[in-house]
Amino acid sequence: MYTVLQLAEDLGMTKGAIRRYLTKDFREKHCQVDSAGLIIIRQSGRSAIIEKSRKYASRCADDIPKSANVSGYYRSRKEKVSGEYAQVSGQVSTLIELLQSQLSVKDEQIRELSARLAEATTALVAAQQTAQTAQQLHAGTMGQMLLDGQADAVPDGIPKKKRWWRFGREG
Repeated sequence: MYTVLQLAEDLGMTKGAIRRYLTKDFREKHCQVDSAGLIIIRQSGRSAIIEKSRKYASRCADDIPKSANVSGYYRSRKEKVSGEYAQVSGQVSTLIELLQSQLSVKDEQIRELSARLAEATTALVAAQQTAQTAQQLHAGTMGQMLLDGQADAVPDGIPKKKRWWRFGREG
């Protein structure tokens, strides 16, 4: 006595394949239902399913025409596939060569751009140092002017601007 799952595992089939054989007539002759509602297949049902599956397999084998030169077909198909493979392989190798040459050009461009970036970075650092030195020098000059009392005086001898609207103001 087998359940559908046990029979499927025993015969190496799927549960769906076993269920296809469970027609109404087959169930009446070879099956019973237990109290849990499981379908139990008798030994006679197992042998009937094996017989039907063998008939189906032999019928599928009969569908191939006897006059067909199967080995010749596969041989010519294999040669055709190997010829296509050689053609595709040649195309792939030329594509690989093309991509490698493009990659070497890109590598050279990256090296050149890296060198330019390094030069720009050093120039920027030098400019920042020059600006910082000038700022420190200017701060020192302004500090000296404050100590000397020349803070109100305009540096570099530029005269103070006169405003054109002078009502109520001096200067």
